[in-house]
Amino acid sequence: MLTLAGCLQSLWAVDVTVTMNNVSKTMSLVNKTTSAPVEVGEPVSNKYTFSCDEGTYVLTAYATDGTTVNGTIELNVSGDAADFSVFTCTYSPARPLPPIANGPMAPTTAATSVYRPRWGSPACSPRV
Repeated sequence: MLTLAGCLQSLWAVDVTVTMNNVSKTMSLVNKTTSAPVEVGEPVSNKYTFSCDEGTYVLTAYATDGTTVNGTIELNVSGDAADFSVFTCTYSPARPLPPIANGPMAPTTAATSVYRPRWGSPACSPRV
């Protein structure tokens, strides 16, 4: 049965595509304001395709075991269509990067170490 609420939602719904990576292949999505879960369906080749209203959502990414939470991120959905890709940036203590010696992220004390991974380096590379 077609309802007025269903028709109105389809008028303002945004077509969303979220591509996950090989580390976090599955996800869940909730509306940040209402905490209502969004039906995202099942991924096809790590890609989710669904519709939702405009707004801010919290994406939770899960490890390949399907239960371990790898992290969360906010998505701002607006317009006619939205396309998101989730990348993983990891820091490996086995391959530390040198501390930043100067600049806006420089340590404020001798005991502070600040690391800045560089995209494409072994410590921080996008994975799709």
